[in-house]
Amino acid sequence: MPAESTVFWGSPAHFARWALYAAPDAIIIVDDAGKIRYANAQLSALFGYTPDGIIGMAVEGLMPQRFRAQHAAHRLSYLRNPRLRPMGAGMQLFGQRSDGAEFPVEISLSPLGAGTDLQVICVIRDVTHRILNEQTRLKSQEELEARVAERTRELEAAKNAATRANAVKSRFLAAASHDLRQPLQTIWTLQAALARAFKDTEHAPHIALLEEAVRNMDQMLSALIDINRLEQGAIHPVIRDFPLADILPRLRSEFAFAAANKSLTLDIENSARVARSDPMLLPVILRNLLGNAIKYTQHGSICLRTRMHDTQLCIDVVDSGPGIPHEHLQRLFEAFYQIDNPNQDQRQGVGQGLSIVQTICKHLGHDVYHPLAGRRSDRRNSAHVERIAQVGSRAPAREGHRSAYRGRSRRFPLYGPAVEAGRV
Repeated sequence: MPAESTVFWGSPAHFARWALYAAPDAIIIVDDAGKIRYANAQLSALFGYTPDGIIGMAVEGLMPQRFRAQHAAHRLSYLRNPRLRPMGAGMQLFGQRSDGAEFPVEISLSPLGAGTDLQVICVIRDVTHRILNEQTRLKSQEELEARVAERTRELEAAKNAATRANAVKSRFLAAASHDLRQPLQTIWTLQAALARAFKDTEHAPHIALLEEAVRNMDQMLSALIDINRLEQGAIHPVIRDFPLADILPRLRSEFAFAAANKSLTLDIENSARVARSDPMLLPVILRNLLGNAIKYTQHGSICLRTRMHDTQLCIDVVDSGPGIPHEHLQRLFEAFYQIDNPNQDQRQGVGQGLSIVQTICKHLGHDVYHPLAGRRSDRRNSAHVERIAQVGSRAPAREGHRSAYRGRSRRFPLYGPAVEAGRV
């Protein structure tokens, strides 16, 4: 220590006395009779007593009247077993200022000396702000828990209401499958009779519009009933290994006329591969994807082909249509969502195709997606497939990594098996 500091502080005892006096916490030294023999500046500031007025005062004078008698007994107990410890562990302690105001405190005890010279150092800290902060925190927590509980009740009520509404919807659609089918079939019969009766007359175009309207009604009803049956578990997938050659020729025959009618090239490649899926539901997926591709492709071709990645099979349906704007990619599989039908003209369909595809895929453990969905790329003509999944345990070994086909724009890889589809 520099010489001038030594001169300033004087002896070590003088230094220690100044350190206690300037300590940030209130400090007193109490003798074995409970009298205060020393108090620092912070003690006077905290309790409102002058330094001369507090020396010689009983320590119980610093606490509320209701605690004084009990404290005297605790003080005598401490003198029999003096040690460094907090006072009243687990209890809320209070001090009392000279004006009678109470405030919460924490007190630490430490013995000084021994025997008849035993004294106790008491370090006292005002914890008012800490307790207020804790009370504020607890109040905020209680309010948050109350809001969460209220919101949970609201969500539970909404869930129950949705469950009831879904049950009503299911009962309605179940009835519709029977009650509406019969009158719809009657309308079909009457329409066919009118078409024959007014063939090659001025009324023929109107009969054709009637036929289109009835067909759309039939498709809408069928789509709604199919989705309801899937959601209700009325259709149970039967997963097994089967050759794709069992379903691809039928698809080629079914869609050949529709493609030729629009002067489109339909290329459904032959495949000797084996898939693990439901042989009844997988064709439904492919029919929806091929139908959408033909519907929205005006020129060029539609290609269905299979490819392998390790033990994973991917079925791609790629068309040469104009593409899907990036802002629509995230909503492709929503029910009743149509990109080119903002006015919901039902003559253009009801937008259930890919919704049905996604619902079936969910039940089969497959997935369907557009390769650009979720990306920031503006490339709408990409034919890269990045996600495919396992189809069957008997699938052939790896035969390739990337597709060699470069159709323009609208591809939806479905994986597990992975299917790339034309646009909805």
